[in-house]
Amino acid sequence: MRHDSTRITIEISEDQKNQLKILAALSKMTLKDLILDRTIGAKPNEETIQAFSDYKNKVGLTKHDNFNDFWKDINKK
Repeated sequence: MRHDSTRITIEISEDQKNQLKILAALSKMTLKDLILDRTIGAKPNEETIQAFSDYKNKVGLTKHDNFNDFWKDINKK
């Protein structure tokens, strides 16, 4: 069975690349497996699940008529 695959490229610093390589080695994983495990393989916690549910059900959302009102609202203290 053949699986189609694709290549992705991200720009990171040399230090970030080295950190990823170390994390992968400590986890006994390839870079690819580490990245997939920490992103696609990650399971959301209860807070994240609740936030997605609230968004889907439009709980706690505020509508703004223009950008200035939106900006004032998010910068309230």
